Amino acid sequence: MIEYVSNLTTRPEAVVALEARGFLLGTLIALHFDIPFIPIRKKGKLPGEVISTTFTLEYGTVSFSIDIPLPPHSFYIH
Repeated sequence: MIEYVSNLTTRPEAVVALEARGFLLGTLIALHFDIPFIPIRKKGKLPGEVISTTFTLEYGTVSFSIDIPLPPHSFYIH
């Protein structure tokens, strides 16, 4: 993953990852490139105000949420 991201023509501004395994891989990639990590969780799992969206899949629907963005420095991992 690090090699793939390193070879992109445009440097990513952040890493966004879906819960569980995505958190493990996403945080490591974000730390390596010193960019923000933004977690996405299933609806109802994040505290406070969130932005949510729902997707229709072949077997039903699923909803995901993301925290309402804070100032950029507040979600950097250091």
